[in-house]
Amino acid sequence: MTKNKVCIESSKKVLLLGGTGAIGSYLIEECIRLGYTVFVTTRSLRVEDEKIKFIRGNAKDISFLNEISKKGKFDVVIDFMVYATHEFKVNIDLLLSLGTQYIYVSSYRVFSDTGHEPITETSPRLIDTVDDSKYLSTDEYALAKARQEDILTRDYRNRNWTIVRPSITYSTNRFQFGALEANTILPRARDKLAVPIPESMLDKKTTMTWAGDVAKMIASVLGNQKAYNEAFNTLTDEYKTWKEIADIYASKLEMIVEPVDDETYQKIGLNPWQIKYDRMLNRICSNDKIISFSGLNKSDFMSLESGLQLEINNNSNMSINYSSVNRINGILDKILCIYRFPRTKSLRYLLSYCLGRFLVIKD
Repeated sequence: MTKNKVCIESSKKVLLLGGTGAIGSYLIEECIRLGYTVFVTTRSLRVEDEKIKFIRGNAKDISFLNEISKKGKFDVVIDFMVYATHEFKVNIDLLLSLGTQYIYVSSYRVFSDTGHEPITETSPRLIDTVDDSKYLSTDEYALAKARQEDILTRDYRNRNWTIVRPSITYSTNRFQFGALEANTILPRARDKLAVPIPESMLDKKTTMTWAGDVAKMIASVLGNQKAYNEAFNTLTDEYKTWKEIADIYASKLEMIVEPVDDETYQKIGLNPWQIKYDRMLNRICSNDKIISFSGLNKSDFMSLESGLQLEINNNSNMSINYSSVNRINGILDKILCIYRFPRTKSLRYLLSYCLGRFLVIKD
């Protein structure tokens, strides 16, 4: 582990654990605007300035967290890390002690689809309602987040934590379509290759929120004791069907969408639990609680169409080099019966594509 000399000088300090992703990049800006000096843990070297200090190391490593704790107490700790539940149990006491306020980033995925709309902070959760022993035996993302919420609410009652629950979030290098990510859909759109989606998913309603708006909502609870022991849905109340989202992507990216049956979609090898217990559920959500708490207005938030256009433009300006020649694209071409000669200068990418394209997929 590389040790960084960290000097804490500002009167207000915030620590982002794993805060270099889609939401974190916007939240850093919000924290600076609010007068915080920002400390961010990262696994790679990054360029600092007087308002952003990077601490290099693994934020799941308790020895690394102990080193951070020696630098002084933070006003706020915002935790973006994805833990297995057993890891969270080991780390939570230290995590709570690092700052005056601990913000745990959970997910709207903890909620079930019971026909109660919209989803509020007290709506039924999957872990409490699903009768699927195989699923419940896993520590899949939605279940892990719910179990870790329970650790906070049950074992650390009246402590300094706040839970925030974003929805599907999009940003410059983060676009999702069904269970596929930006590194698959963007190069396929660019290369005029079809992107599959299950026919049965098209009429399901989902919520996608711009990362900049999620950052505004999280920033609104920073340093506020009234947010302690509270959970907030930090998301938009706008919802769309996946068919409507497909139409937006088709308009903005000229993406070709090809509906397939559920069995064919499963052959891609994506997370089956994410598909069954999120993408195939209706996700109409309420953000009334965070709106009332923060004083933000719903009109302050970006519409999905405008937000996607903004981030697609940002992505183009950044020239992020995604490839449509790799294993998952080989599988997609196979199930969609697309025949092409994959163009790439990388032998590794070509071999990976061929592995996916010619792999025998079990029925």
